[in-house]
Amino acid sequence: MNFPHIFILVCILVIASTIWFKSPASSEDMTNIISQVNNSSSEEVKSKLVVFLKDTPNPTRQQLSDFRDEVDQILVVDLARQATGDNSLQAKSPETKANPAPLKTSSFIERFMVWMFCLGLATIVTLSVYRIFQKRKSDQL
Repeated sequence: MNFPHIFILVCILVIASTIWFKSPASSEDMTNIISQVNNSSSEEVKSKLVVFLKDTPNPTRQQLSDFRDEVDQILVVDLARQATGDNSLQAKSPETKANPAPLKTSSFIERFMVWMFCLGLATIVTLSVYRIFQKRKSDQL
């Protein structure tokens, strides 16, 4: 296989994974997270599930994965509280600045297209430099 074939395969894999994470979550995944929440004793997790389902009745796989991570974090903190008996334990929140500047949001498609353009441009430049060196090498022989 040469470089263009590998590049095409990588592009196909990136697009496939993007489509996979942007597709709606399966009912089995939803059932698993709901049963996990219902089996827990944490009222905080149950209330977060209600809010999550109201806000996103048909979540994508990425949204469900993010919510599952949040649920796991809350459950771990609850288990730590039960094990230590210290109800003041809190989950670490990401460090934020006192007055963060508002972030300029861009859609996923915009970021993806910029990334693909840069990758294609880098590929073209690399192939051009490679051809120049190959030509110089053949001219010297």
